[in-house]
Amino acid sequence: MNLRQIEVFTNIMRTGSVTKAAKALNVSQPSVSKVLKHTEIRLGFPLFKRINGRLYPTPEAEILYNETARIDEDVAHLSQLAFELSDAGVGRIRIGCPPSLSTHVLPMGVQAFRASHADIGVQLTISPSSLIRSEVINRRADLSLAHFPTSDPELDGVTLDTGRVVCLMHVDHVLAKKSSLCSDDLMGHNMIFGYADQEFLHLIDEATPELRKNATSDLLVNHFTVATSLAQRGLGVAMVDEFVVTGGHFDDLAIVPFEPEIPIHVGVIYPRYKPLSTAAEKFIETLGDALADFRNSNRLTTKK
Repeated sequence: MNLRQIEVFTNIMRTGSVTKAAKALNVSQPSVSKVLKHTEIRLGFPLFKRINGRLYPTPEAEILYNETARIDEDVAHLSQLAFELSDAGVGRIRIGCPPSLSTHVLPMGVQAFRASHADIGVQLTISPSSLIRSEVINRRADLSLAHFPTSDPELDGVTLDTGRVVCLMHVDHVLAKKSSLCSDDLMGHNMIFGYADQEFLHLIDEATPELRKNATSDLLVNHFTVATSLAQRGLGVAMVDEFVVTGGHFDDLAIVPFEPEIPIHVGVIYPRYKPLSTAAEKFIETLGDALADFRNSNRLTTKK
Protein backbone atom coordinates (compact mmCIF):
# COMPACT_ATOMS: atom_id res chain seq x y z
CA MET A 1 0.00 0.00 0.00
CA ASN A 2 1.27 3.45 -0.86
CA LEU A 3 0.70 6.52 1.31
CA ARG A 4 -2.35 7.65 -0.68
CA GLN A 5 -3.98 4.26 -0.31
CA ILE A 6 -3.21 4.24 3.41
CA GLU A 7 -4.71 7.72 3.78
CA VAL A 8 -7.94 6.76 1.99
CA PHE A 9 -8.30 3.42 3.77
CA THR A 10 -7.64 4.94 7.20
CA ASN A 11 -10.21 7.68 6.68
CA ILE A 12 -12.87 5.22 5.53
CA MET A 13 -12.21 3.17 8.68
CA ARG A 14 -12.46 6.26 10.86
CA THR A 15 -15.58 7.77 9.27
CA GLY A 16 -17.42 4.58 8.36
CA SER A 17 -18.28 5.60 4.81
CA VAL A 18 -16.75 6.55 1.47
CA THR A 19 -18.75 9.77 1.37
CA LYS A 20 -17.52 10.98 4.76
CA ALA A 21 -13.96 9.95 3.95
CA ALA A 22 -14.08 11.96 0.72
CA LYS A 23 -15.32 14.98 2.65
CA ALA A 24 -12.56 14.62 5.25
CA LEU A 25 -9.95 14.40 2.49
CA ASN A 26 -11.55 17.21 0.49
CA VAL A 27 -11.81 15.09 -2.66
CA SER A 28 -14.66 13.61 -4.67
CA GLN A 29 -16.43 10.40 -3.69
CA PRO A 30 -15.59 8.68 -7.02
CA SER A 31 -11.93 9.45 -6.41
CA VAL A 32 -12.02 7.70 -3.02
CA SER A 33 -13.95 4.74 -4.45
CA LYS A 34 -11.39 4.40 -7.23
CA VAL A 35 -8.43 4.38 -4.81
CA LEU A 36 -10.20 1.83 -2.60
CA LYS A 37 -10.91 -0.47 -5.56
CA HIS A 38 -7.29 -0.34 -6.75
CA THR A 39 -6.10 -1.02 -3.20
CA GLU A 40 -8.25 -4.15 -2.89
CA ILE A 41 -7.06 -5.38 -6.29
CA ARG A 42 -3.42 -4.86 -5.30
CA LEU A 43 -3.89 -6.59 -1.94
CA GLY A 44 -5.87 -9.47 -3.38
CA PHE A 45 -8.67 -9.39 -0.80
CA PRO A 46 -11.64 -7.15 0.01
CA LEU A 47 -11.35 -4.53 2.73
CA PHE A 48 -15.06 -3.78 3.17
CA LYS A 49 -18.39 -5.52 2.73
CA ARG A 50 -21.63 -3.64 2.09
CA ILE A 51 -24.45 -5.00 4.26
CA ASN A 52 -27.91 -3.42 4.16
CA GLY A 53 -26.48 -0.33 2.55
CA ARG A 54 -23.72 0.15 5.14
CA LEU A 55 -20.00 -0.43 4.77
CA TYR A 56 -18.39 -2.86 7.24
CA PRO A 57 -14.64 -3.63 7.45
CA THR A 58 -13.49 -7.20 6.93
CA PRO A 59 -11.33 -8.95 9.57
CA GLU A 60 -8.31 -8.33 7.31
CA ALA A 61 -9.12 -4.61 7.26
CA GLU A 62 -9.28 -4.51 11.07
CA ILE A 63 -5.81 -6.03 11.27
CA LEU A 64 -4.42 -3.61 8.70
CA TYR A 65 -5.95 -0.64 10.44
CA ASN A 66 -3.94 -1.27 13.61
CA GLU A 67 -0.83 -0.45 11.57
CA THR A 68 -2.10 2.08 9.04
CA ALA A 69 -3.59 4.35 11.71
CA ARG A 70 -0.15 4.72 13.27
CA ILE A 71 1.46 5.35 9.86
CA ASP A 72 -1.19 7.94 9.01
CA GLU A 73 -0.51 9.79 12.29
CA ASP A 74 3.23 9.72 11.61
CA VAL A 75 2.71 11.15 8.12
CA ALA A 76 0.47 13.90 9.52
CA HIS A 77 3.16 14.74 12.09
CA LEU A 78 5.80 14.78 9.34
CA SER A 79 3.68 17.12 7.21
CA GLN A 80 3.22 19.50 10.13
CA LEU A 81 6.94 19.46 10.87
CA ALA A 82 7.78 20.17 7.23
CA PHE A 83 5.36 23.08 7.27
CA GLU A 84 6.99 24.53 10.39
CA LEU A 85 10.47 24.20 8.90
CA SER A 86 9.40 25.79 5.62
CA ASP A 87 8.07 28.86 7.42
CA ALA A 88 11.07 31.23 7.30
CA GLY A 89 12.42 32.12 10.70
CA VAL A 90 10.30 29.59 12.57
CA GLY A 91 11.74 26.54 14.26
CA ARG A 92 11.32 24.44 17.35
CA ILE A 93 13.65 23.09 20.00
CA ARG A 94 12.72 19.99 21.97
CA ILE A 95 14.36 20.28 25.38
CA GLY A 96 14.46 17.55 28.00
CA CYS A 97 15.12 18.18 31.67
CA PRO A 98 15.26 16.25 34.97
CA PRO A 99 12.83 17.42 37.69
CA SER A 100 15.58 18.91 39.86
CA LEU A 101 16.54 21.41 37.13
CA SER A 102 13.04 22.07 35.81
CA THR A 103 11.63 24.33 38.54
CA HIS A 104 14.05 27.25 38.32
CA VAL A 105 17.07 26.61 36.08
CA LEU A 106 15.12 25.58 32.99
CA PRO A 107 12.59 28.47 33.18
CA MET A 108 15.50 30.86 33.68
CA GLY A 109 17.10 29.64 30.46
CA VAL A 110 13.85 29.62 28.48
CA GLN A 111 13.00 33.16 29.61
CA ALA A 112 16.39 34.45 28.51
CA PHE A 113 16.19 32.58 25.20
CA ARG A 114 12.68 33.74 24.34
CA ALA A 115 13.63 37.34 25.02
CA SER A 116 15.66 37.34 21.80
CA HIS A 117 14.13 34.38 19.93
CA ALA A 118 10.38 34.71 20.36
CA ASP A 119 9.77 33.19 16.91
CA ILE A 120 11.29 29.84 17.87
CA GLY A 121 8.99 27.32 19.53
CA VAL A 122 10.15 25.47 22.61
CA GLN A 123 8.85 22.05 23.62
CA LEU A 124 9.76 21.01 27.17
CA THR A 125 9.71 17.44 28.46
CA ILE A 126 10.43 16.70 32.11
CA SER A 127 11.69 13.15 32.67
CA PRO A 128 13.36 11.30 35.55
CA SER A 129 17.12 11.54 35.55
CA SER A 130 17.36 7.84 34.69
CA LEU A 131 15.47 8.44 31.41
CA ILE A 132 17.07 11.71 30.32
CA ARG A 133 19.85 10.10 28.30
CA SER A 134 17.51 7.78 26.41
CA GLU A 135 15.25 10.73 25.54
CA VAL A 136 18.15 12.34 23.68
CA ILE A 137 19.61 9.14 22.22
CA ASN A 138 16.22 8.13 20.81
CA ARG A 139 15.72 11.64 19.34
CA ARG A 140 12.68 12.45 21.48
CA ALA A 141 14.60 15.54 22.58
CA ASP A 142 17.15 17.61 20.65
CA LEU A 143 19.07 18.27 23.83
CA SER A 144 18.57 18.00 27.56
CA LEU A 145 19.72 19.64 30.72
CA ALA A 146 21.59 17.09 32.78
CA HIS A 147 24.00 16.46 35.61
CA PHE A 148 27.57 15.58 34.75
CA PRO A 149 29.69 13.68 34.17
CA THR A 150 28.09 11.57 31.45
CA SER A 151 29.98 8.68 29.90
CA ASP A 152 27.50 7.46 27.28
CA PRO A 153 29.37 6.97 23.96
CA GLU A 154 26.34 8.17 21.96
CA LEU A 155 26.17 11.52 23.76
CA ASP A 156 28.24 14.65 23.86
CA GLY A 157 27.74 17.62 26.12
CA VAL A 158 29.01 20.76 27.76
CA THR A 159 29.18 21.68 31.44
CA LEU A 160 27.63 25.10 32.07
CA ASP A 161 27.84 25.58 35.83
CA THR A 162 28.97 23.96 39.06
CA GLY A 163 27.05 24.13 42.30
CA ARG A 164 27.08 22.03 45.45
CA VAL A 165 24.93 19.99 47.80
CA VAL A 166 23.02 22.11 50.31
CA CYS A 167 20.79 21.49 53.30
CA LEU A 168 17.31 22.97 53.47
CA MET A 169 15.26 23.57 56.62
CA HIS A 170 12.75 25.98 58.12
CA VAL A 171 14.36 29.22 59.29
CA ASP A 172 13.36 28.42 62.89
CA HIS A 173 15.23 25.10 62.82
CA VAL A 174 18.06 24.85 65.35
CA LEU A 175 20.60 24.36 62.54
CA ALA A 176 19.40 27.24 60.36
CA LYS A 177 21.87 29.81 61.73
CA LYS A 178 24.96 27.74 60.99
CA SER A 179 27.22 28.88 58.14
CA SER A 180 27.70 25.25 57.03
CA LEU A 181 26.71 21.77 58.12
CA CYS A 182 28.58 18.48 58.25
CA SER A 183 27.32 14.94 58.82
CA ASP A 184 27.93 15.17 62.59
CA ASP A 185 25.66 18.24 62.77
CA LEU A 186 22.83 16.33 61.09
CA MET A 187 22.85 13.33 63.41
CA GLY A 188 19.76 13.25 65.59
CA HIS A 189 17.74 15.46 63.22
CA ASN A 190 15.10 14.06 60.91
CA MET A 191 16.44 13.94 57.35
CA ILE A 192 14.54 14.10 54.07
CA PHE A 193 16.18 12.16 51.25
CA GLY A 194 15.30 11.72 47.60
CA TYR A 195 15.44 8.06 46.65
CA ALA A 196 14.90 8.30 42.88
CA ASP A 197 18.16 9.98 41.86
CA GLN A 198 20.73 7.26 42.45
CA GLU A 199 23.59 9.32 41.03
CA PHE A 200 22.95 12.06 43.62
CA LEU A 201 22.78 9.52 46.46
CA HIS A 202 26.05 8.01 45.24
CA LEU A 203 27.72 11.43 45.52
CA ILE A 204 26.56 11.76 49.12
CA ASP A 205 27.62 8.22 50.05
CA GLU A 206 31.02 8.73 48.42
CA ALA A 207 31.67 11.97 50.32
CA THR A 208 30.18 10.91 53.68
CA PRO A 209 29.68 7.11 53.81
CA GLU A 210 28.30 7.21 57.35
CA LEU A 211 25.63 9.85 56.86
CA ARG A 212 22.75 7.90 55.30
CA LYS A 213 23.58 4.82 57.35
CA ASN A 214 23.32 6.59 60.70
CA ALA A 215 20.98 9.53 60.08
CA THR A 216 17.36 9.52 61.20
CA SER A 217 15.23 9.54 58.07
CA ASP A 218 11.56 8.60 57.82
CA LEU A 219 10.71 10.88 54.89
CA LEU A 220 11.71 9.60 51.44
CA VAL A 221 10.59 11.40 48.28
CA ASN A 222 11.13 10.90 44.56
CA HIS A 223 11.36 14.61 43.68
CA PHE A 224 13.66 17.23 45.17
CA THR A 225 10.94 19.85 44.82
CA VAL A 226 8.80 17.84 47.27
CA ALA A 227 11.76 17.59 49.65
CA THR A 228 12.08 21.38 49.47
CA SER A 229 8.42 21.92 50.37
CA LEU A 230 8.60 19.47 53.27
CA ALA A 231 11.70 21.19 54.66
CA GLN A 232 10.03 24.58 54.24
CA ARG A 233 7.14 23.32 56.39
CA GLY A 234 9.48 22.31 59.18
CA LEU A 235 9.34 18.55 58.66
CA GLY A 236 13.08 17.97 58.60
CA VAL A 237 16.36 18.75 56.88
CA ALA A 238 16.55 18.02 53.17
CA MET A 239 19.81 17.44 51.32
CA VAL A 240 19.42 18.60 47.75
CA ASP A 241 21.22 19.68 44.64
CA GLU A 242 21.79 23.45 44.93
CA PHE A 243 20.17 23.95 41.52
CA VAL A 244 16.82 22.87 42.95
CA VAL A 245 16.64 26.25 44.70
CA THR A 246 18.79 28.33 42.34
CA GLY A 247 16.77 31.36 41.27
CA GLY A 248 13.79 30.52 43.46
CA HIS A 249 12.18 32.59 46.19
CA PHE A 250 11.39 30.62 49.31
CA ASP A 251 9.75 32.21 52.32
CA ASP A 252 10.94 30.85 55.67
CA LEU A 253 13.46 28.48 54.10
CA ALA A 254 17.08 28.36 55.24
CA ILE A 255 19.70 27.18 52.74
CA VAL A 256 22.95 26.04 54.33
CA PRO A 257 25.96 24.60 52.43
CA PHE A 258 27.04 21.06 53.29
CA GLU A 259 30.66 20.35 54.20
CA PRO A 260 32.80 18.80 52.90
CA GLU A 261 31.72 20.42 49.66
CA ILE A 262 30.09 18.00 47.21
CA PRO A 263 30.28 19.55 43.71
CA ILE A 264 27.27 19.31 41.41
CA HIS A 265 27.99 19.87 37.72
CA VAL A 266 25.15 20.72 35.35
CA GLY A 267 25.05 21.33 31.63
CA VAL A 268 23.48 20.16 28.40
CA ILE A 269 23.74 16.81 26.61
CA TYR A 270 22.99 16.16 22.94
CA PRO A 271 23.57 13.41 20.33
CA ARG A 272 27.24 12.96 19.51
CA TYR A 273 26.65 12.22 15.84
CA LYS A 274 23.85 14.66 15.02
CA PRO A 275 24.67 18.33 14.43
CA LEU A 276 22.74 20.77 16.60
CA SER A 277 20.53 23.34 14.96
CA THR A 278 21.56 26.98 15.17
CA ALA A 279 18.65 27.60 17.52
CA ALA A 280 19.74 24.75 19.84
CA GLU A 281 23.30 26.08 19.96
CA LYS A 282 21.95 29.53 20.79
CA PHE A 283 19.83 28.10 23.60
CA ILE A 284 22.86 26.42 25.16
CA GLU A 285 24.81 29.68 24.96
CA THR A 286 21.93 31.66 26.43
CA LEU A 287 21.41 29.19 29.29
CA GLY A 288 25.12 29.35 30.13
CA ASP A 289 25.03 33.15 30.19
CA ALA A 290 21.90 33.16 32.38
CA LEU A 291 23.51 30.80 34.89
CA ALA A 292 26.71 32.86 34.93
CA ASP A 293 24.77 36.07 35.52
CA PHE A 294 22.87 34.50 38.38
CA ARG A 295 26.02 33.00 39.89
CA ASN A 296 27.72 36.40 39.90
CA SER A 297 24.77 38.22 41.44
CA ASN A 298 23.01 35.84 43.81
CA ARG A 299 23.87 32.41 45.10
CA LEU A 300 22.66 30.50 48.16
CA THR A 301 20.31 33.21 49.34
CA THR A 302 18.18 32.55 52.41
CA LYS A 303 14.85 34.34 52.44
CA LYS A 304 13.12 34.97 55.76
